[in-house]
Amino acid sequence: MTRLLATLALTLALAASAAAQEGSPKQTPKHEPALDLIGAALLEADKNQVLQARLLDEQIFKAVDTRKGPLQALLRVRGQKSAKGISLEIHVTLSGMGERTMRYDFDRVGALTQVELKASTRGREQRMSGKVEGEELVVEVSRDGKAKPSKRVAWRRDVMPMALGAFALPSLADQGPPKQFSGAALRLERMGSASMIKENKTITFQAAGEVTKEGVRYRVYHLNSKSDPVEALVYAEGELAGRLHSMTFDYEKDQPDGSYVRISAAEAKRLAAEAPILNNELITHRELRKLEWRQKSALKRAGKYSDDPKELGLDEDETPGYLVLLRVSPEGKKWMAVAAPKEPGKTGKRYFAITHEGGVFASEKEIPLSDECTLPEGLTKVP
Repeated sequence: MTRLLATLALTLALAASAAAQEGSPKQTPKHEPALDLIGAALLEADKNQVLQARLLDEQIFKAVDTRKGPLQALLRVRGQKSAKGISLEIHVTLSGMGERTMRYDFDRVGALTQVELKASTRGREQRMSGKVEGEELVVEVSRDGKAKPSKRVAWRRDVMPMALGAFALPSLADQGPPKQFSGAALRLERMGSASMIKENKTITFQAAGEVTKEGVRYRVYHLNSKSDPVEALVYAEGELAGRLHSMTFDYEKDQPDGSYVRISAAEAKRLAAEAPILNNELITHRELRKLEWRQKSALKRAGKYSDDPKELGLDEDETPGYLVLLRVSPEGKKWMAVAAPKEPGKTGKRYFAITHEGGVFASEKEIPLSDECTLPEGLTKVP
């Protein structure tokens, strides 16, 4: 779960289309003008009358950890065309971690003119935008409505916007871009800082597709020299021809980390309705893991485990929809915590438990709080 969410966060963080360097780097890798190539492919798709169906009409994907199964994120790709040019937007709801929206604006000749990020997490909101002015990027940032002074940073076009590439380039592979090109990886969340660009990483698009019975498969990206490529599967024929079917991340050989898989609007609606429950479960799982770390600190500090909920950070506000109960043995050498949904089936479906032996376990049945601080049989360990 953590790895897939980190992968998704990395995908969005690398989506920037501007670099911030407070000084010229000693050595700059030479890349193709990736932004120009992407813009040209968008214009070609529009000319061939496939842009609307492939990228502008809303497409919905769910992020699934192939080892664990449950929904981790719901992602929507959509866009619009106007007299000013083409805009693409990627919106993602991260289970238990809030929402993010990326927006890219291209002008009528295919040049990227502005990028925007809006991120919200548990009532906090951050906005970033970068507007191209000549050879500079004007960066504006605000947090919870409070704007920071704008910055002007150097503008580079030899970059590969990861999120754009992940969900746009596979659908544009037959619209004119070279069979292979690369760009420097950029971190949008550091827009305006000298550490934004990562010269030691490149992202490569490889359009030499392998045709299978499922569609056309592309080996799309290298995030760095040690990782395996991300694979994209595009429909080869039928009503969905040319559109993205799925993307699979496989950073460890023979052990896929997870996938983004296309789903219907009806399925997205159903998953969205279940999202609040899953959010509560994911947040509660995360807080129990924190409890394990805090109890280890208490043991190291005081020689025994703590029975003070306040000291351990146990607060109902930190586990929405769940009530966490704590028990510590009289000598302070064992402990156990159980998290139960306040309204079973409405605020959560699963019960969770953890002990001094480590690891979070779950069950769809109520888990008793043991005086011996031991877990009953039949529980499932949650990675």
